[in-house]
Amino acid sequence: MQALCEYIKNTPKYKWEQENKAQIVTFENALYVRGGLYACISDFQKAICRVFVWCKQNNCKTIYFFINSSGGEKRVGFECLKRLKMNREIYKKLNIRVECIVVQYCCSAATLLALECDSVKLNNNAKMGIHYPLCVNYSEEHSDLKQTDGVIKGLTNDEKSLFDEFYQTKLRLDLETVQKLLVESKLLSSQECLEYNLASEVIDSLPIQFKQIMQQVK
Repeated sequence: MQALCEYIKNTPKYKWEQENKAQIVTFENALYVRGGLYACISDFQKAICRVFVWCKQNNCKTIYFFINSSGGEKRVGFECLKRLKMNREIYKKLNIRVECIVVQYCCSAATLLALECDSVKLNNNAKMGIHYPLCVNYSEEHSDLKQTDGVIKGLTNDEKSLFDEFYQTKLRLDLETVQKLLVESKLLSSQECLEYNLASEVIDSLPIQFKQIMQQVK
């Protein structure tokens, strides 16, 4: 994670935004999110609605949610999370499952979305990460990357408690273990993800839906 901080510090703003621009693509019952989750709330809302509606119209019971994202702004992450919950509530009577598949990386705000799904599977050698937010907002000075005792400058106690509670509930781990993982801020191997309940399965190949959706990616 320290390497990521150094990369952000030494990368011009325009280059960072281009390299990490979110791309959200749908095809039938598949949704793919890659890149940084910045200023993409509306796009995510439209995308998640499209796949749920398609499933309803075609009597499909599974949504494949592919993720390859290092995360993004905490506010965007929680707003996208709210919209995913809302759509699942609307369509819960249809018994539509959302199956998350981590293609390569899933960290920060992206992990919030992954853990809201019914199941999380990791592509072979994929990694996941949880941590207190590294970036509240992008700034040229990157002043929000300064840490004190493992807590990011600018993160309030209420916000810290929000992350503690979310991960403790989702991972079904004791608070001490959750806080340790959040402070360490490291990428977890597939085996570690299984150990800490971030994922339920490691797969050797991606389902056919990923190949189909990649044909839609520009």
